[in-house]
Amino acid sequence: MEHRCLFISLLKRTGAGNVSTVDITDLSYNGILKDINLSFFGKRVIGIVGPNGSGKTTLLRHIYRDIKTRGTVFFDNTDVAQFSVKSLARNISVLTQFNDQVEGKLTIEEIVVMGRMPYKKHYVDYSARDFVIADNYMALFGLQKMKNKEYHALSGGEKQRVMLAKCFSQETDIMILDEPTNHLDIRYKVEVMKALAASESTVIMTIHDINLSAKYCQYLILMNEGQIYAQGTPAEVLTRECLLDVFGVEFTVLPVEDRVAIFL
Repeated sequence: MEHRCLFISLLKRTGAGNVSTVDITDLSYNGILKDINLSFFGKRVIGIVGPNGSGKTTLLRHIYRDIKTRGTVFFDNTDVAQFSVKSLARNISVLTQFNDQVEGKLTIEEIVVMGRMPYKKHYVDYSARDFVIADNYMALFGLQKMKNKEYHALSGGEKQRVMLAKCFSQETDIMILDEPTNHLDIRYKVEVMKALAASESTVIMTIHDINLSAKYCQYLILMNEGQIYAQGTPAEVLTRECLLDVFGVEFTVLPVEDRVAIFL
């Protein structure tokens, strides 16, 4: 297994509660990631796009340290190795692609309010404010009227909305989301992307829908075979030539204001 130097810097913007800088330097991992170098400043919604198996999820897992490599991750000038699990959870919320790993007969509300756990001393120590925050995000994702329904009785799309509401209720400076629009119908895909664009967090996410990424992401990373093929604004990255080379498909790319729209 190959591990090369990883340096990620996650720094809060001075005078605000939000991350403004992410730096990843010389990251390689087990042949899946190869010489990854990325730097963002002041980008709020960062989309990672590319074919299946291109390394998108593995890159996210390195950022939130699910995969540990040699090197250092800094958040607000502090090595995250010095953070407790709870302290890290106060700063970074994570959505994985696996939303079925919930034990017990928990309701929607019980799961969403768990987003407040990093701020609690005890599991049952939820305040009225915690439930108000959870209610607000359940309403945002169309869950409030069904909040007493058991999670295991939900459809895949409903489960995805529950986990998104939980991430939002955590109210962290960074949200790292692996395919947040998975299982969602077109209405909720748009609602989720609008919510992410309007959030006060820095969002780093993988996404397969290139039209949604073009419309709502401020910055895109196009990956192919474990490497960064292109990075920049949607108009800079989603060109006909880039898409043909990476996906092997002929697309029509049309300018729409300061964005682009992609058609087969």
